[in-house]
Amino acid sequence: MIIVLTTFAYFVYILYQYFTNQIEPYFRNQSFITENTIEIDLNTDLVGYQFVYGTQPNFNKTYISFLAYYHLKIENNLTMIPLNIINFTNPSLEGFQCLDFSTLNNYQLTLNTKQNIQSALWIFTYRCIDQDTQKTSISDNCANETDIDNINNDKNSIIRLKLFTSQYNTSSQQMQANYRNTYINPVSTLQILTQIKSEKQVTSIKQGAIVQDQKSFSSPISYSQQDQPTDRVQSEEQVGVGSISSIFIYLDEIVQNTQIQFLALPQILASIYSVFTLLMFLGVFGRQISSSLLNNDLLHIFLKNIIYQIARDLTQPPIF
Repeated sequence: MIIVLTTFAYFVYILYQYFTNQIEPYFRNQSFITENTIEIDLNTDLVGYQFVYGTQPNFNKTYISFLAYYHLKIENNLTMIPLNIINFTNPSLEGFQCLDFSTLNNYQLTLNTKQNIQSALWIFTYRCIDQDTQKTSISDNCANETDIDNINNDKNSIIRLKLFTSQYNTSSQQMQANYRNTYINPVSTLQILTQIKSEKQVTSIKQGAIVQDQKSFSSPISYSQQDQPTDRVQSEEQVGVGSISSIFIYLDEIVQNTQIQFLALPQILASIYSVFTLLMFLGVFGRQISSSLLNNDLLHIFLKNIIYQIARDLTQPPIF
């Protein structure tokens, strides 16, 4: 009865955990370096950026200008497609600017090292008064150079980026989006080249009570950042770009493959049967121990009775 009641209680407990999604699934995670094509869909939420002023500026003046391009390299052919810069419509990213990819025919970041194909994003940050091969115009309401340099050189001024990531949440069983924050400290006399390498994750999920189906998701999962400062004037003379910041976002050749499998109901029932079998084995084992102890007790009682009888016979006087 103890075994049956214990097994039934465990059965109810496991079923409650199963239907409330409290049982941890099986995970398998592997990272591969691949030469095949890696692609990430482009959308306006992929990257957001803003210039955070360390001191209060005159908002009637313009201090900073942004330019963005879609960079496509196939063999030795290089194409730079200008991208429109718009404000985020996502309330959680209020104040950030994003890129409009609606003018592109190819809405993906791509990497294929075998065929020498790479697409990337360039984001340039300029002082409003600067001009070069990329930035050919100056706004009418630019602040003067001294005020712009004071803003740039303020230790609290930063260029802030939010980079989209998403992961599968096993508790809610949904893809959960988050943003990785990246910071760049500008200096008026320098051009900071920031290379941001994005790593892709492919997640496969198997779930179902009886027959399990499989779904797959892919998204950026992590970013690595490398900053390289150079002289801004020298950079403009050598490559024709005099921005204070050049951000290059591209794909890593490492792909993370994650497999998640939720337990099916037959697997749950099999685990309950295993617990019942273990309890039955312990019960049989316990019965053998109990039987052995009982036999020993009976033997002791039997011997005790014999000894008592012999002692009584010895103490009685003989009868003639």
